[in-house]
Amino acid sequence: MSKSESEDTGIVQTLSNERENARNVPQTMLLSVHDLVKMGLTRSMSYQLLNRDDMPVVQIGTRKFMHREQFLDWLQKSAEGKT
Repeated sequence: MSKSESEDTGIVQTLSNERENARNVPQTMLLSVHDLVKMGLTRSMSYQLLNRDDMPVVQIGTRKFMHREQFLDWLQKSAEGKT
């Protein structure tokens, strides 16, 4: 296995672990930065995701949230290399 393939496998495994961690967060319709951190993402990565143009975000006042199912779908596609 080449170094690049090994790195790709590691990334996919990390994303799979984050999806598994997502199941442990209380089931709410919207995810906050705090929820994403509980899933294993860093705080800065959570804010980066919420500020991406291709992420469906709900803004309530100054706070941003992500739809749980859309995030999990995006995460699955990322793990499969489709994004």
